[in-house]
Amino acid sequence: MKKIVLLLSMVLLTSCVEKVRGTFEAKRPLTLRGKDGSLTLTEGVHSAVLKIKQKKSATIVVEANGRKSKVQFNLPRGVKLPTNYGQVRLTSNEVGQPYDVNAAANTTVSNSGPRTSTESCSRSVVRPVCSYVTVPSRPVCRTDRYGRQICSTPPATTRRVCRDEWVSVYGQRQVTFEYRGETTEFNFTLLDPSSQEVVGRFNGYDYDADRVVTGYGPCYVYGSGILIQ
Repeated sequence: MKKIVLLLSMVLLTSCVEKVRGTFEAKRPLTLRGKDGSLTLTEGVHSAVLKIKQKKSATIVVEANGRKSKVQFNLPRGVKLPTNYGQVRLTSNEVGQPYDVNAAANTTVSNSGPRTSTESCSRSVVRPVCSYVTVPSRPVCRTDRYGRQICSTPPATTRRVCRDEWVSVYGQRQVTFEYRGETTEFNFTLLDPSSQEVVGRFNGYDYDADRVVTGYGPCYVYGSGILIQ
């Protein structure tokens, strides 16, 4: 039987998470059913990667000496592995491998506390928009002493025309926010079906942080000090 050091990848996450890195500790040499035959994971701690493959099974990607192999753990219909909290216990018959499985996840949430910064802002306001238009003059006619009509056109006049329009104005405002982080620990434990002895365990972490805005200040227009709520 070929011995091979594994890089292990299990599906414990939803489709939005692609992979989680961690370690797998084999308490003893472990034989698993791979896609291309039996694989033996040597005793010790190995690098491991959790990957999403599909909802109906958990796939182990095995990589050693430049070669990749796959080991699949089946999931019974309606069973989902925990992604944030919880625990699922499956028998060797259910997963299609020589070992029972206990999959668990636990999530802790952390907050950075309130922070402030400035950002650009814009508002739409009604303002008078003015322009100058040229108004042509009408001809002016007169009759001279000989009875002739003489006409001339005065120069055109210019006048200012204003109308209200919606315009965008830009400025700065203060924003209050905090960073909220979620750290999820994943454990995928292999158990001897007879004695329930722990023979191997994957342990990995997934971290996700979001910037959560908790409040905005008023918008101050650039260079004017004008406050726009």
